[in-house]
Amino acid sequence: MAELFDSYLEHAIGGTPLVPLKNISSPSSGQVWVKLESGNPTGSYKDRMAYAVFKNAFARGDITTGSRLVEYTGGSTGTSLAHIASRTGIQFIAVSSDAFAQSK
Repeated sequence: MAELFDSYLEHAIGGTPLVPLKNISSPSSGQVWVKLESGNPTGSYKDRMAYAVFKNAFARGDITTGSRLVEYTGGSTGTSLAHIASRTGIQFIAVSSDAFAQSK
């Protein structure tokens, strides 16, 4: 299991840069920094959540390579779960409805 989460996933998710917002704060106040989550593999902060879900499920033995995951989703959570699933050998099935926006 450990090899599934080393290398790419460990470094790609959450290794996003901190950037100072220099025009937000005055010289006499504290600094304001933001974490650029758009640097995650799918461009979403939800990659962190999906990574944690998979890593914990593997650690508990709830899933193994070759398992099937079905998730009702309408957006970026499903995209993040699908990405992690593809990297860890899990079959991912996203279930959606037409109640979601066309862009999702």
